[in-house]
Amino acid sequence: MRIELSVRRLYCENPACLKVTFAEQASGLTVRYQRRTPLLQKLVDTAGVLLAGRGGAGLLEPLNAPLSRTSVLFQLLTSSLA
Repeated sequence: MRIELSVRRLYCENPACLKVTFAEQASGLTVRYQRRTPLLQKLVDTAGVLLAGRGGAGLLEPLNAPLSRTSVLFQLLTSSLA
C-alpha cells in the first residue's frame, strides 16, 4: 500500500526563531524525520530481531517493504541504542 499524504507547511513569522518552517504531523501515521510509518518501523525492527540481516530483508521483500540486509541490521542497531 502506498499512502500519499498532504500536510500543511507552517511558517514562523518571529525573526528570532531558528526554525523558519514547520510541517504538520498526522498523529499515529507520521513521525518527524522518518520515512516509515510507526507500524512499518515496528515490522522492520521485529524482522531484524528475529531474522537478522539477510533473513529479515528476505521477509520484508514479499511484504512490499524492500530493504537491504545492511539496512535491516542498521535499523536493528539504531533502535537498540535509542
